Amino acid sequence: MAADPVGDFQGFFQLFPLQREATPTSSRDIVGRIGEIGFNAPLFAELRALSAVERLAEEQPGRGLRQLRLHRIVLDESHIATDPSSRLNNDYEYFQALHALGREAAQQFLAAHFDAIGTRGTMDAAVEADTEYAGE
Repeated sequence: MAADPVGDFQGFFQLFPLQREATPTSSRDIVGRIGEIGFNAPLFAELRALSAVERLAEEQPGRGLRQLRLHRIVLDESHIATDPSSRLNNDYEYFQALHALGREAAQQFLAAHFDAIGTRGTMDAAVEADTEYAGE
C-alpha cells in the first residue's frame, strides 16, 4: 500500500508575528503585543512537542514513527493591522480582506515550496521552538 504524500502534509497559518518591527510604546499597544505573545505560546509548546517526536523518529527508526513534514504560512506584518482593536472587527468586508490576504500568502508559499509538499518539510520545529522570541 502506497502512502498518500498529501496525507502527510502538516501545515499551519501563524496569525501573529514573532517580532514586530516597531516597539510598542503606548499602553494599548503593549497590552496588544502581550496578547499576541500569549496567543503564540501554545504554538511554540506544540512545536517543542513536534520537535521531540521528530527526534524520536530519527533516533529510533524501529518504533514506526514517521518523519514530520511541517510547513508554515505567515502573513507579512505589513499586510495585517497592528492595531489591537482590529481583533474585535467582525465586519464581513474585513473577513473578506483577511481571506484574500491568506489566499495570497498561500499562493506565495506554494510558488516557493510546491515541490516540497509530500516529500520534505519547509520548516524545522526544533529551530522554530528554540528561537521563540529570541530575536533571531
